Amino acid sequence: MPREDAVLKNKTLQALTRLGDRDTQRVAVKELERLAANAQEPDHVTTIVLCLCEELVAAPKASARREILRLFDRVCALRGESALVHLPRMVSSVCRRFKDPDSNVSDACVDTMGALAEFTCSLPPRIDKTVATGPDSIGVNFLRPILDVLHETNSKQAQDTACRAMARVIRRCGPGAGNANVPAGNNWYPDGGVGKLAVRLARALELPNFHAKPALLHAVTALFAAAGGQCGSHLPVVLGVPPPEGSRDGSANVAEWNAVTSHGSVGTNGGVLGALASEEWPTRRAAAQAITALVYALGPMLDNANVTLTPLLDAIERALDVHRHDKVKPARDAVAAAAALVAELKNFRDKGPGGDDLGAWRNWAR
Repeated sequence: MPREDAVLKNKTLQALTRLGDRDTQRVAVKELERLAANAQEPDHVTTIVLCLCEELVAAPKASARREILRLFDRVCALRGESALVHLPRMVSSVCRRFKDPDSNVSDACVDTMGALAEFTCSLPPRIDKTVATGPDSIGVNFLRPILDVLHETNSKQAQDTACRAMARVIRRCGPGAGNANVPAGNNWYPDGGVGKLAVRLARALELPNFHAKPALLHAVTALFAAAGGQCGSHLPVVLGVPPPEGSRDGSANVAEWNAVTSHGSVGTNGGVLGALASEEWPTRRAAAQAITALVYALGPMLDNANVTLTPLLDAIERALDVHRHDKVKPARDAVAAAAALVAELKNFRDKGPGGDDLGAWRNWAR
């Protein structure tokens, strides 16, 4: 057995050395896929994955690093559930490459995280000594490692890639994707559920050392689209809408509100609505897109007391009206699209079916 491992490792390393050469890259990828598919013992798969992880750190050429990242997905597809034991090592290796200066490698990181998350979500739900699977597993397996990167780095490149990876994971594992139902509660975010995750992202908008605000807002957009209703009473804090004085909703979230608005670097009240006043137009556009996603996802529920006691629709409309004359066309168009959807919501209430039926609202909004 040790001899077989040594032979397999040698073949794997030989194939990896050819990944950086454009003339031999395709042959090398096919050889690595063949080795993974034909591995007879669990230790053989371990040998291949370890070689991939080590070469991902050492490979001098960006094209080789990109192909290695793609091979993580291929190994999981070829080996099925038997590859799950290696998932934490793969995810950790991908996260370490978030800071890669090559844009193709960064894009491969995003694609790989989304593919691994969809693979894990599509498996039957279970928890064993290796790794959790099913739609409830994305928080601990993927979102927490990504959030750890956001917490530990000040690199704009790493922050941007991490946020894009988070958005991809949420989209690939959201409603109707990955053969999975929508994860709920603590399964999205092991430290407090989807509402706490949204608040944590809103707080990052206010940090002076966070430089990838447009990508972060795209992650918020994905979260709103997949689980906006589960944000519940946290939505005023996430949006930057002050809670009414004396309301239970406001008092329950006063600590969160103070934490989000303490920096005041993006807007008066911070949060997504505060980002509409950012000096950078990509941030303003991304904020308007996040608002559009939230209005479409929740519609009449934005002012429903069962979701939050803080009225949100009027605050959203006022913020959009203030910024409707943005000097940059892409940002101005995004604000106009959000304002048009808010107007449609009011028409839905006044001239349409009305009520809190989200299905009727989404059919109306289309």
